[in-house]
Amino acid sequence: MQMRRYHDGEQHSHMFGLLELGKSYLHEHHLDKAKGIIVDICAKNPSSSSWLVAGMVFYKEGDMESAQAALEEGNVLDPWNFKIWAYLTLVSLTTNQVEEAKFAFKQALNCTVFPPLLVDIAEAFHSKGDSRFVPFYEKNGRWP
Repeated sequence: MQMRRYHDGEQHSHMFGLLELGKSYLHEHHLDKAKGIIVDICAKNPSSSSWLVAGMVFYKEGDMESAQAALEEGNVLDPWNFKIWAYLTLVSLTTNQVEEAKFAFKQALNCTVFPPLLVDIAEAFHSKGDSRFVPFYEKNGRWP
């Protein structure tokens, strides 16, 4: 019985390590390497975190359909994940689904706040001609 628990913990640690490696590749703009690792994790041991990173990779690649699908999978597993809602907002704005973006943004605001990403969202809304989120620029000293 103890061997089983150890094995489960070892598998979790391995998946966590792979997820961190995939995130590192994403942040270093090695999208093909990141996608290979993250898609494999999502197939073998899906979690809200793995689906979030998959969505981020697809978003960075410009594949909005796959990004939205991955983020929706992550949202099913963790509907209180701010970053999932935030990226759903960005995907919706990128695909000109402004009403869906507004809904996702409201959901994001109900979660933990992550100001740098909120500024990116405010900029995306501003690029679509919607200035109501300008206070995020002013508070964070950024203006396009």
